[in-house]
Amino acid sequence: MSIHAKRWLTLWLTVCVCLSMLCLAPISASAATEIKNATTTLAMGDPVVMMEVSANASAASGTGYHLVSATWYDGSGNVETSTFKKGSYTLVIQLAADAGYVFAADAKGYINNSNAGITTERSGDGSSLKLTKSYTATIWKPQPVKHPGPETVKEGGWCSFVVSGLYVGSYEWFLESPEGLVVPVSAVDVQFPGVTQDGDGTSKIKLYNIPYEMNGWKVYCTEWSVDKLSFTNTRSTTITVTTDRPQPTEAPEETAAPTPEATAAPEGDGSAPDAQAEGGEGAAGGGENGEGGEDGEHVHQFPDVWTYDVQTHWHACTECGEILDQATHDMVWTVTREPSREQSGEEQGVCSICGYKAVRELPFDEEAALERDQPLFRYTLIGLGAALLLSIVILIVQAVRRASRRRY
Repeated sequence: MSIHAKRWLTLWLTVCVCLSMLCLAPISASAATEIKNATTTLAMGDPVVMMEVSANASAASGTGYHLVSATWYDGSGNVETSTFKKGSYTLVIQLAADAGYVFAADAKGYINNSNAGITTERSGDGSSLKLTKSYTATIWKPQPVKHPGPETVKEGGWCSFVVSGLYVGSYEWFLESPEGLVVPVSAVDVQFPGVTQDGDGTSKIKLYNIPYEMNGWKVYCTEWSVDKLSFTNTRSTTITVTTDRPQPTEAPEETAAPTPEATAAPEGDGSAPDAQAEGGEGAAGGGENGEGGEDGEHVHQFPDVWTYDVQTHWHACTECGEILDQATHDMVWTVTREPSREQSGEEQGVCSICGYKAVRELPFDEEAALERDQPLFRYTLIGLGAALLLSIVILIVQAVRRASRRRY
């Protein structure tokens, strides 16, 4: 090869190396980084009637964008900020792209890793994306938290009872006799003329002018859901009524007239009936004491095993159902199937507290894939550039050696 040809070859290889180096220059994120999937989360999932709206906060969970706002609208189009009520709601989430990023024209929106029912609206320049999804607020069965406590009241006095619960739409109070007769508190004056009440239909009631005949009756409350399709009864408690009036004692049983033989009986035998009568009175007194000891205060029995639903877990009393230690799940998620462009992935979660298990969809992250592929592309270009540079050095060395030989 002539010196002239080698010079042209050297120049061509140098041009190739320069072009390769240009390819290694930083790629403009604003031009190349598109956001294909915009993922967000809801702290409590789907809305539940009686749940605080602020407790179900939204957040952005992807790369290259951030949350601007998340607004709940009721069925009339009004902004809801207090608690979810029975009916339909629409959630509107506004996202904005970070510097160097842009939402793709076909960008998809996800809420809690689900794309179902979500519509997206992209701004013309791709700097913002709006996600919209409609919900129907779920109605859960009421969960009693506070049960009524026992009351001791003097005859003619008054007493009150208070309950509370989660997801309760309305309350209904009842009285129950020792024999099992159930009377609505709203009709208490029919069973006990002169007794009045205040607060039926609320979480607290008061009973006035309580007669002694109500002694031993029980009180409990039925907590209804908002749609009145499900209910839960609180545990019952006892009303103890005291009185200053002397209570009648049982009349002694009539005995047959003594026979002449009985009249002639020894004096010792004649004293026996009096002793038995005294013993009978003592037995009756013991019976009264026994009845008074039956009304002991309820002692809760909370097992170590957790009770749970899709959102929370708690300990429930095995006797009355009262709830203790209720809290939101602390989920630990593990990827069981990696997502790809052809198929979404899957995650399995286990609550670290109660062991509740759940499965959710894991969408493919286009931005993360680009970030993984870009270094490989760069390393490939670096390798090609290094190979070209090495070839140029070898050709130059060979040309120098040949030129040296020709001189001699």
